[in-house]
Amino acid sequence: MPFRTDPVFGFEVPTECEGVPARILDPASTWPSRDEYDQKYQALAARFIENFKLMTEGCPEEIIQAGPKLAPRRCA
Repeated sequence: MPFRTDPVFGFEVPTECEGVPARILDPASTWPSRDEYDQKYQALAARFIENFKLMTEGCPEEIIQAGPKLAPRRCA
């Protein structure tokens, strides 16, 4: 089964899955507006990043580096 890596959260996402429409596997395609999806996606990542800052003391560096990273903004 082929996968893609989520650019912000870093987890693997299947690009094909028997019996599942491909559109469902790309959450942005289920929103009426790609721009609205991107805004919410970036806001969620920012919240994860800010919340995790509260827990980094004593945390191994590889765990810190595995957290979400804000994606570069796309030009319109």
